[in-house]
Amino acid sequence: MLRLSLHPPFRTRLLVFPISSQLCPTLAFLRSLGFAPDSQSSLLLVYDVEHSLLHKIHFLQGLGFSKEEVKMVVVMSPTPLSLSYSVVGNLRAKADYFLGQLKGDLE
Repeated sequence: MLRLSLHPPFRTRLLVFPISSQLCPTLAFLRSLGFAPDSQSSLLLVYDVEHSLLHKIHFLQGLGFSKEEVKMVVVMSPTPLSLSYSVVGNLRAKADYFLGQLKGDLE
């Protein structure tokens, strides 16, 4: 059972999305990744699969994350809101800094 014990702005935002064209496809996609609905991960329901989630998944795979690691990032992230960050304006710059300047490693 999905519990939506979230802050009022999120609840309102969730209610404006169409069920058949937004919420159901997103839920089906997330379940295919191992998504278990709860109040924290229900934040992911507002993301569009084709224009947001897939773009970020391809970005993570391009960095060298395996399919299983990408699933863990999407499903088990302590803060799903990190998926709201822009790949171009935020995630790419952070990855470049971590991997380049800090000589980080994805391991």
